[in-house]
Amino acid sequence: MSEGDAIRVAVRVRPFNAREKKRNAGLGITMDPATGLVHAKGTVPGGDSFNKKYYFDHALWSHDGFGTDEYVSQENLFDILGKDLLLSAWEGYNVCLFAYGQSGSGKSFSMTGDRSKDDLKGIVPRICDGLLKRVSMLEIYIDDLIDLLVSRKHQPKGGIKTYYRQVKKGVRVTEVIPLTR
Repeated sequence: MSEGDAIRVAVRVRPFNAREKKRNAGLGITMDPATGLVHAKGTVPGGDSFNKKYYFDHALWSHDGFGTDEYVSQENLFDILGKDLLLSAWEGYNVCLFAYGQSGSGKSFSMTGDRSKDDLKGIVPRICDGLLKRVSMLEIYIDDLIDLLVSRKHQPKGGIKTYYRQVKKGVRVTEVIPLTR
């Protein structure tokens, strides 16, 4: 996020689902990702027509064209929105990711995705992975330092080397370096 940004709004257009394909649904949306323009044009049941233009911070196209430059994959979505949220959280700011839309519009897929496949993980699991990559949770037990986020069998041989300095109350670990032998 650029300095001073407080809220950013993005819109993502998902592919047609099976029901829409079966009904030969028409697409009433076009987008210009460079400007954030979303143009909705068409006719609703009953004959009324509409022609509306909206501008967003991000216009994300995921309707079709998988593998093309225009297509926004789950990874692209994280790069566009999630990385800044993760960085802001690490800088100590409160962050919030809010998904809004009608049922079946793709909110859950954008947020959580398919966690069984790395390339389909949503923005939230990717943020959690990013948080855990930079977090250390240590236990000091009888002069041994143990990384609580790593299973016992994957602990570094020889333990974890620490450089520390005494502070008024307790010990502050300033650098943790895994030792391998």
